[in-house]
Amino acid sequence: MRGCRPLTMKERIKVVEYLEQKNDLKMLALFYIALNSGFRVSELMSLTVSDIYNNDRNESMEAVSVKKCNTKGKISGRNADISEETQRVVMEYIQNNLKMRDDFSTNLPLFPSRKKDKDGNIKNISRNQAWKLMCEIFREAGVDFNGMHGFRKSLAKDIYEETKDVMEVKSSLGHASLESTQNYLASFSSDKKKSIVGNMIKR
Repeated sequence: MRGCRPLTMKERIKVVEYLEQKNDLKMLALFYIALNSGFRVSELMSLTVSDIYNNDRNESMEAVSVKKCNTKGKISGRNADISEETQRVVMEYIQNNLKMRDDFSTNLPLFPSRKKDKDGNIKNISRNQAWKLMCEIFREAGVDFNGMHGFRKSLAKDIYEETKDVMEVKSSLGHASLESTQNYLASFSSDKKKSIVGNMIKR
C-alpha cells in the first residue's frame, strides 16, 4: 500500500518494549507474527489456535499456516516459518491468556474479540480493530504508525537485504507475479530507477 514503509530495528524494539511493559501478550503475539510471517492483515485476522499451536505436544509450531479459503485469490494456502523468539512469544500468550479461557479450544480464533457471529461463535478482532489497536500502541510507544501493511514491507526488506533474492521475497509475500514483488521492493529501494532483479527482532 502506498505510504507504508518498513519498520526500522529501533522502532521494532520500542514497540516490543512498550508491549512487554504493558504485559499485552495478545498484541505482542500479533506484532511478532505480523513481522515474521508477511501475512496480509485479512490472513492474520483469520488465524485460529490450531494454525500455530500443537495441542497434543503443547508447543508452538515452527510455521504458521493460513487456510486456502482465507488467502487472497483463494488459490492455495500459505505457510510461513517463524523464529524461535516468535514461538516463545506465542506460547506465552497461549498459556497465560487463551488457555485461561473457559471456551479454549484449538478452533478458537487466535486473536479473539468480544463479539460473536450470528451463530454465537467467537470472532477474531476485525481488520479495522487491529488497525486501531496498533495505531494506539505505536503512538504510546513513540513510533509513527503507517498501517498494517508496513509489517509486510518490513519482512520484504529484511529478506531482500539478507538474500538479494527477489524470488524468495515473492514466495514469502504470496505474490502472484514477479512484477508485484519488484514494484514492492522498489517502493523503499534507495535507487528506484533500477529494476530489482535477481534482524527483525531476529528471523
